[in-house]
This record gives sequence, C-alpha cells and structure tokens, in this order.
Amino acid sequence: MSNKISVLLVDDHSLVRRGFRRILEDARDITVVGEASDGAEAVQLAEQLRPQLIVMDCALPNMSGLD
Repeated sequence: MSNKISVLLVDDHSLVRRGFRRILEDARDITVVGEASDGAEAVQLAEQLRPQLIVMDCALPNMSGLD
C-alpha cells in the first residue's frame, strides 16, 4: 500500500489541470491518479479510482463541482 495521497483533478480547462498536476506531482507524498473535465466524468472516475482527495472546479459544465 502506498503512503502517497491520491488526488483526482477536475476542471473543464486542460491547461488548469496540467498546471495543478505539475504543482502536485512536485510533492513526494502526492500522486495524481486521474483527471476529469466535467462533473459526470468526475463522479465516474471517483467511483472507479477512489482517490483520497478531489481538487474540483466549482463551475463545471452540465454538473457543477458543488453538485
């Protein structure tokens, strides 16, 4: 079992996701396990990947990050 914190990134802008990935992966104790571009994809990946933390934009198309 890994001691790293698993993170799912959710934002509809790929440039923002790439930026967060670069920042987070510089930390030795964090691993980005997936990325989603909308709320529905985020729910699907969260169920599949079971990340410990989700970094999510609140203003997403079709389903907000607050939903």
